[in-house]
Amino acid sequence: MELIAYKKAEELNDNSIPVISPEWRLKRIGERTILWFYEVEESRYLNIPPLLASILPLFDGKRSFADVKKIIQYTYGVNTDDANKMLAEVITGINSDNKCVVEMNETLEDYIVDYNVEEFIVSPEGFTPKGRLPIPLSIGILFSNDCQTNCLYCYAERRKVPAREHMSIKRWKEIFHEARNLGIEQVTISGGDPLFHKNSIDLLEELIKLKMLFLVSTKCHVTKEKAARLKAIGMADPINQITREIQFSLDGPNSLIADTMAGVPGFYEKAIDSIKNLKENGLKFRVKAVVTPFNADYIEDWLYQMVDLGADKLACAAYGRSFYRHKDEYFLGPEETNMLRDVFDRFEEKHPEVDLILTSFDAPTLTEEGEAKPKVKRDDKKAFEDRITKKKESWESRSHCSGGTSSMTITPDGRVILCDQVPQEGEFVVGDLSEQSIMEVWNSEEIKRFTDPPVEKFVDTVCYSCGDFDSCHKEYGYCFRDSYFNYGTIYAPPPNCPLAPDDGFRIN
Repeated sequence: MELIAYKKAEELNDNSIPVISPEWRLKRIGERTILWFYEVEESRYLNIPPLLASILPLFDGKRSFADVKKIIQYTYGVNTDDANKMLAEVITGINSDNKCVVEMNETLEDYIVDYNVEEFIVSPEGFTPKGRLPIPLSIGILFSNDCQTNCLYCYAERRKVPAREHMSIKRWKEIFHEARNLGIEQVTISGGDPLFHKNSIDLLEELIKLKMLFLVSTKCHVTKEKAARLKAIGMADPINQITREIQFSLDGPNSLIADTMAGVPGFYEKAIDSIKNLKENGLKFRVKAVVTPFNADYIEDWLYQMVDLGADKLACAAYGRSFYRHKDEYFLGPEETNMLRDVFDRFEEKHPEVDLILTSFDAPTLTEEGEAKPKVKRDDKKAFEDRITKKKESWESRSHCSGGTSSMTITPDGRVILCDQVPQEGEFVVGDLSEQSIMEVWNSEEIKRFTDPPVEKFVDTVCYSCGDFDSCHKEYGYCFRDSYFNYGTIYAPPPNCPLAPDDGFRIN
């Protein structure tokens, strides 16, 4: 697809035909209108004010800007100049950091959504630009907490759930249909390993029938038979402009490295066989490696080996703290990080056709001796003030927590949690979908403990007297996972908060 976004007011000439990019979907959720990024992994959206919500559906790939301006003039009783200003503000505002409204061209024709303008006319009274959505935008799914591997850096809690306590296939499918009827189009599948579940392909087939978007991440052996079955259920078939992906994880180019990282002898041979089977069946896949000092020197060989196997999409992620299997020795040091960045630069120069996704390879700040800088002490006033300033800048541009605000996660026995990395028990369980409906859980008091916690719970923390308490918790959401793992309670600021007592544990 060719996406040419309008960025400046002078680009809005009368003959140009605007359209909402196929990468974005206009959605009405209760009394809210959002633009949702239509993608298999990322659940990102923009809140749309009522006036803008009434204009965006007019960008249908058929009307020119001149046509849209006439409708605005008639509807809102404004003159030509005011209509021009309204359009300019709408387009340049929404496209400032995104490609939401683009110029229509023939490469987009098959993917354009025809919106009913009347559906998006809402009263401006009570408009809330932030805060939790009245219906989830996506749901997380854990078919299984178990795996074929025993990775040394495993990020999952891996709570043991006996087979007799797993939700039935029938109940899983009921939940999928309920989600689709609510307008949910994306699920995030994690675990454990989703393909470890004996009925995983049947469950994936149901999601495909419902036209759900998802990515399957696995280390299970994808045999010839399993790969053929995945193709048969439609994993290789596109949904609009997107083809669902399988992410296969392999952390090294030989059995010594890969088997050790996966914690299972013989894993490497099965992994190579899996990649070949995915390729032979025309399935879209990527291969991912988690990088630690143990395998850092082998990543360059791994990259070229994956290309030789036919992979055109690769992902490398620097090890980030696992809250269940962490060792400091798994963190990359500055020398290793810089070496890897050179490796990636060379690879990208040689193979520009490969989509290489890199995560967390920023080199840490060093002292003159080459050591990672220690935490700043409060008695060093200038250094402490500098740190607070930098934290404030980072805090203001932080990612917003989706747990309980736009998503929730379902575990193998139906327990509902709000983040797939928190414990699946105790205060973190907010419902049970083996017995409840999605909306019963979504509207429960248990979820509100996280999304709208009483300030009294934060006595003796900086949150208790903070003037931003309501906006921080109710509008943006805070990372209760990081609060819990750093300070032992969800009722504390996350360490990236400028007012937190320290910087918390090293994350990556």
